[in-house]
Amino acid sequence: MAETERAQLPPYVPYRTFTTFLDHVRSLGVVPSHIDKSVMASMSGGTQAWLKASLRYMKLMDSDGVPAPQLEKLAFSEGDDRKAQLRNLFRSSFTFLDGNIDLQNTTPQKLRSAISDLGAQGETIEKIVAFMVAMAKDADMHVSTLLTKRTVRRATRQKPGRKEPPLNGSDALSTDDPATDDPPDRYGSMKIIALPKAGGHLTLSGSFNLFDLVGAERELVFAIIDKMNEFAAKNAAREEG
Repeated sequence: MAETERAQLPPYVPYRTFTTFLDHVRSLGVVPSHIDKSVMASMSGGTQAWLKASLRYMKLMDSDGVPAPQLEKLAFSEGDDRKAQLRNLFRSSFTFLDGNIDLQNTTPQKLRSAISDLGAQGETIEKIVAFMVAMAKDADMHVSTLLTKRTVRRATRQKPGRKEPPLNGSDALSTDDPATDDPPDRYGSMKIIALPKAGGHLTLSGSFNLFDLVGAERELVFAIIDKMNEFAAKNAAREEG
């Protein structure tokens, strides 16, 4: 699906990818002048396009990749301020709900139907629902238990190894699950980098809790991650040069 087509639909990137991106922007200390592949160097091209389409839909950047002021406010917010920023973003982004859907008491079928009317189909509908529910919960908004319980049930049916790649090296062990926003230590972790000359990708995956890593095991994992990040950054620099 082309980016122009993706941009017409609400975000269906895994919510964890979105929040990890916000944390990455914050770690830079300043919002880049443009949101391009150099800002997301360790992501696959498909995931970059997926995330950028979501940012455009939420008006966090324009069609040229220039970030909006709201992106800076969101990325550098914390605590209650972050929740307030997310609530404002939710309300401005999902205006198709206004007067039609109340997340406090709606049913999954009613919400799916409203999203279907926007042109989404199949699994994309489920991913949009998952993103919306995760953002609403993060913003401390009241959400129907019919939606939250359904999200948890879907999460328990996910098969190992079907996780989206994390956004960047500093968060390489975070988990992107399109169906849930449950704590990451329940799931596997994955990092993917492109191997242009071989015409493929290298995947690092694990089924451990990041916070359980100690000693030699921690050194090993992060040494591998650092090498992958270094390789991906050099690839990105060569492509831009």
